[in-house]
Amino acid sequence: MAFWIGLAIFILASIVAERLLPPQYKKFMPILVMCVLTFFGLFRYEIGTDYDWYIVLFDTVKIDDLYPEPTFLLLVEFLHQFHFSYQVMFIAYELPIMLLLWSGIRYYTKDTEIQILIVALYY
Repeated sequence: MAFWIGLAIFILASIVAERLLPPQYKKFMPILVMCVLTFFGLFRYEIGTDYDWYIVLFDTVKIDDLYPEPTFLLLVEFLHQFHFSYQVMFIAYELPIMLLLWSGIRYYTKDTEIQILIVALYY
């Protein structure tokens, strides 16, 4: 619960800060918000209802299992070979997701306040 309250306070503070910034610096506020949220997504710890399930899958899945997402099997096998923990799995998924999200948001709107709100709603 503390995470979600902190997220709401951070987003509200970001919108207020974005409104107070001079126009030439407004474009950097969504990038800052995106970086902070990506950081939280990379190193999340017991956030979200699927967190425990991903740990179980990471520890038990094998490359010859029938699984609806074959890239997950390949990623987990790769991470196991290099003795990485499940936390690296979250990093491997978070970076491309946030990059695609950011490129999509920038394509559809140039308003920095709307960009911040869309990122917050997605998260």
